[in-house]
Amino acid sequence: MIKSYKRKDMTGGKMISEKTTIEEVLTMYPEANKIFLKYGLDCIGCQVAEFESIGHACRVYGIDLEALLEDLNEMAMKHS
Repeated sequence: MIKSYKRKDMTGGKMISEKTTIEEVLTMYPEANKIFLKYGLDCIGCQVAEFESIGHACRVYGIDLEALLEDLNEMAMKHS
């Protein structure tokens, strides 16, 4: 079940971080899927996305966390 998040609920006024779940990002910013795909993360429809943090996914799949967060936060800033 996909939950609805308000921007302040997701980040507490902070940027997207390694502790933010993939589902939280995709709920707030569906277009973030393009960024996740760029890094080899096919997160749409993944049952783990609800619980998996961005940091954990990067560690598991060997993805550059800082680069992914930079791209996600740049995208998020354009929507604030």
